[in-house]
Amino acid sequence: AATELLGCNVRRQVVRDGIVNWEELIPSDSPVASTIDTLKCVRNSLFHGGKYSGGEMDMSRDNRILRASLNVLNECYVLHYGIRGTVDDVAQAA
Repeated sequence: AATELLGCNVRRQVVRDGIVNWEELIPSDSPVASTIDTLKCVRNSLFHGGKYSGGEMDMSRDNRILRASLNVLNECYVLHYGIRGTVDDVAQAA
């Protein structure tokens, strides 16, 4: 799942000198850290929308990124008791 997500080449939107641009994420030395950084970038783009600029939107690429992100999150839920417990607690409180 992580390999799939990292293969999506997620980019981050940045503003420099009042100009909005996209830049590649700088990979970490650790594949786990790179995966988490990529997930954070996807999350920020998803929940802080309205930041698209320039060029054509690629919905198939966006769908691929979201599917890959969900796959990683689902694996984290299955594999890590602390994450599973936190998610379950929040779900029960809702």
